[in-house]
Amino acid sequence: MTNTAAGPGVTVTHGEAEGATVHPQWQSENQNEEECHWQGRAVPKDVYDALNAPYRGQHFGPEALKVLTAFKDIPVFVPTLDDPTNGKNVRTQLVCIYGQRFKHTAAYCRINPGKLLPKLLQNSDVPDEFKLNLCDSAYASSANVWEADYLEKKRKAEASVCGRGHLE
Repeated sequence: MTNTAAGPGVTVTHGEAEGATVHPQWQSENQNEEECHWQGRAVPKDVYDALNAPYRGQHFGPEALKVLTAFKDIPVFVPTLDDPTNGKNVRTQLVCIYGQRFKHTAAYCRINPGKLLPKLLQNSDVPDEFKLNLCDSAYASSANVWEADYLEKKRKAEASVCGRGHLE
């Protein structure tokens, strides 16, 4: 018997009380979807897809992607007592490829490369050439300040090597 008042696809079997409805979320997850597992745990397909998508499916422009190339993208599933959802259970851990000391964990669809840029520029493990490449296209004030400081230090170093000894 189908209870049409409860909505399409909601079925009440003869073993249940007459007029009772079964919430679609409580129905077997395997009826119309393939069963998905993440690290041995059954998860809904949308959670599985998010965990397998780069940056959990979040999209970025070219400048943001330049910042993210400094990181290894690691999907993280955070178990809770509730049914798994993207917002509650899916995270992204970004680990800097230039030094494991710099890690950042972001909630689902909350990766912000603009906030990662100043931290990358301050990190001594990140090569200056990579930082300069980031500053070429970045419009953030932190990138402009870092680039100006770097170029000034480089100019002073070259001047001292050339034997000028003092700068005006």
